[in-house]
Amino acid sequence: MIRTTNRLKAFQGRLVSNLSFLIIAALLASCTANKFLKEDESFYGGATINFHTNGNVSGKRAIKSELEELITPKPNSTILGSRPGVWIYYVTGTDANKKGLATWIRKKFGREPVLITDTKPEITANILQGNLFNAGFFESQVQSSVEKKSKKTKARSLPFNLGTPSLPPKNSFF
Repeated sequence: MIRTTNRLKAFQGRLVSNLSFLIIAALLASCTANKFLKEDESFYGGATINFHTNGNVSGKRAIKSELEELITPKPNSTILGSRPGVWIYYVTGTDANKKGLATWIRKKFGREPVLITDTKPEITANILQGNLFNAGFFESQVQSSVEKKSKKTKARSLPFNLGTPSLPPKNSFF
């Protein structure tokens, strides 16, 4: 009798935890902000950095992390593919002049969406190339392009042609 009771309690505990997980997963899946986007809008999904080196370049990992810090804007954070902060922003309304609980929730938990139109890949590429020049990579080239990853998410790709560090050319001093 005691064994049966323990098994029943264990089964009920697993059932409650599995149902809780399913309910939380369903809530997170329904918190997608894609339905609030207009037809020609897309979220910015982030940038990828690809190195194409000429020769042996040491410290690529440090260079990459330094360059990633310079890339702006930062994309919205995602949880299981959805953007709950952006969803809260849209659901609670975007009127900044309103007061109340919804405005407090939007300001506390909501995040303004970062759209692909907010990015400026050419300007970012120039900034990154200037940083590489200052680090001693005088013959480096930075190219930017926008690639569509999925229906509503786009990302920038920044391929680098990275030369070996060297002294600047003789005629480049002012």
